[in-house]
Amino acid sequence: MREIQYVKNSKRLNAEKFLDIVVSVEWAGKNTWALNDLEMALSKVSGTYSAWLGEEIVGFVRVLSDDLIFSCIPEILVRPDFQSCGVGTR
Repeated sequence: MREIQYVKNSKRLNAEKFLDIVVSVEWAGKNTWALNDLEMALSKVSGTYSAWLGEEIVGFVRVLSDDLIFSCIPEILVRPDFQSCGVGTR
């Protein structure tokens, strides 16, 4: 079995990959956001952390920050078949 790779600010992350994991956790439907709106939203975050099994995104964390005092994590998303395996903890 391949090992899960954890990446900060992955170049592989795009709106389609983000939407893929969002849909997998039933957080929103595919028709909720336009891909260009998602690309813009993702470009404005302070940082991302993602977990990959090959080209499949299996975990995602988005960080918002003022780059000085305050940071928050608005969501941690982990594909259901990878939950309880330590992906979100790592």
